[in-house]
Amino acid sequence: MHDWHDYQLTKYVVDGENACIRFQLVWPYATAIEIPRATVTFSGVLGYYFEYDLGVSIVFAFQQRPLMESLEKFARQFAESEIRGWPLFWRGNVEHTRSYLEEQGAQFFEISSSYGLSGWICAKAVAHERSEEVSARRTGIRRAIAKRIG
Repeated sequence: MHDWHDYQLTKYVVDGENACIRFQLVWPYATAIEIPRATVTFSGVLGYYFEYDLGVSIVFAFQQRPLMESLEKFARQFAESEIRGWPLFWRGNVEHTRSYLEEQGAQFFEISSSYGLSGWICAKAVAHERSEEVSARRTGIRRAIAKRIG
């Protein structure tokens, strides 16, 4: 997975109907970088949990985590929330859930930030694509601000 450290998370969309979550990321600094803007898409989403959403976040990392380690880490939260039917992939205990998720080809991803959104996603795949059109829009915004100031 690409290193998204210090990118700004400007938007995310949870698409339950298509089982995917998309993050829009922007490199906010004047320094040159290979990918100035991107969309990171998690597909085949089986569950997720986010906290500390501040509107705009500074990403520390999106990291794939070992499945068993993640299930053990969150087992208490899953067991307590089972009565509400969350998460949908929970199968009553860690071992049954691990077996089910392995059959599904699922992976756990931890989202951490220096400022803002944190959490995890359980999904089958993750991919990113460069967002050229957004880069052009960003340039246009900069020009508009420069006109107002100057």
